[in-house]
Order: sequence, then structure tokens, then C-alpha cells
Amino acid sequence: MQETQKKINTNGTENTKTFRKDDQICDMFNNISARYDFLNKILSFGIDCRWRKKLVRELKPYKPKQVLDVATGTGNLALRIAKIKPQTIIAVDVSEQMLRLGKEKIKKRKLDKLIKFKLASCDELPFDNESFDTVAIAFGVRNFEDPLKAMKEVYRVTENDGVVMILEFGIPKNPVVRIPFLIYFTKILPIIGGLLSGKKYAYSYLTTSVKKFPFGKDFVEILDKAGFVDTAFKKCTFGVTYLYIARKNSNYC
Repeated sequence: MQETQKKINTNGTENTKTFRKDDQICDMFNNISARYDFLNKILSFGIDCRWRKKLVRELKPYKPKQVLDVATGTGNLALRIAKIKPQTIIAVDVSEQMLRLGKEKIKKRKLDKLIKFKLASCDELPFDNESFDTVAIAFGVRNFEDPLKAMKEVYRVTENDGVVMILEFGIPKNPVVRIPFLIYFTKILPIIGGLLSGKKYAYSYLTTSVKKFPFGKDFVEILDKAGFVDTAFKKCTFGVTYLYIARKNSNYC
């Protein structure tokens, strides 16, 4: 899908152009890559690490062997999954700069034989059908141009009886949590993120993308439409984040 955007040039004139969301996301993450990990820890108060740990705890009983980490960013989830010793982890992302930083991380930890990085979009994964017994995604689905199409691609590359686990932001429903969360997330976070990164638009985009994302039961419906079975979700931190779990079974009736 393509969209049209009016962009204000540096000379003050308008320039109307056609773009793909993937291209926008790629440019944005390339621009903030240098401070991405630092800002994640600061802006989430370090809780983002706990969310990834939870995914890996849920994944461990499945004993994954061939893992695909989609929208890996700088490889934080891949590094966490490496602790449960799969045979292979392929980590993909649309941002070259993010992948460059990820490669530096794994070399320092001497994990470059286990974790391999590849430039790729979830809309068109460059892998054969049923290549992985596990697919994991942390905070990337809301950035996909067409979430249903992306989930169908994930379904295609997942082995029969394979598992998919996805972390993504939500919005708490309890008003006691929801109101302070929205104040911080929509008013304070974009200002702090913009000041520390010098890229205010990136953190304004973060809040907008979360508010638009179909979380909870709505995202489970997307997983169901993509063909997955046994779809479920678990709330993390009062619903600030959701962990989705789904399974592929092409023989399911």
C-alpha cells in the first residue's frame, strides 16, 4: 500500500510525494539508531528488558531450534533468545544502521556464529516455506505497512506445529493506570525522546503508532485470519505491553 504525504521542505515549500510506510520506518530508525538502545532503557525505565525476558521464559519450554527474529532492531531479543541455546537465530530488519549496531553487539559477545543478521521486510521474507520452528517479534508489528499480510508471511515461513511469539505495546484499560500512562506516553515521552535523540518526530510517531495499533483481541483476530491456531495473549505491566502466542497447524480443522 502506498500513501501520499505533504512534506515541508527546508525552504518552506510543500512537496507532495508518494511513499511506502516501510521506507519511512527505515529512514526513521536509521536516523535514531545511535541512541536507540539508550533511549529505550531511559524511556521505559528499564522495563523493556523484563518484557523480553518474559517472552523468552514463555518460549523456553518449546525448545526452539531454528528461530527467526523479525524487526530485530539492534538484536536485543535475539541476544536474549540465545540464552536458551537454539541451533540458529536469523534476525531481520529493514534498517541497515540498526543491523550494523546489532552485528557489533554479537561480535563482542562472540555469538556471530549463532546469530545471523539479514536486511529484510516482513512483507516479503526471503526464506522458503516452513523454514523456522519459531518466529519472534518484539515491538515491530505496529510498524508494518499491512499487519495481516506480514502475519501471513510469518505463517508461511513457520513450520507446522511451530510457535509465534509477539511483544507489542497496548493501552491499559484500567483508568487508574490508563490515565497516567497516556499522560506520560503522549505528552512527556515525545518531549524527552525528542530532546535526547534530536529526532522529535520519531517519538511522536511512537505514540501515534501505539494508539492506532489494534491490540488485544483485535490483534488476535489478525493472527486468526493469517491462519494461526491456539491464539492467545497475556498482559504485561497492566496492559502497557501484550505478549501474543500463536501456533501453526496446517492440519487444524
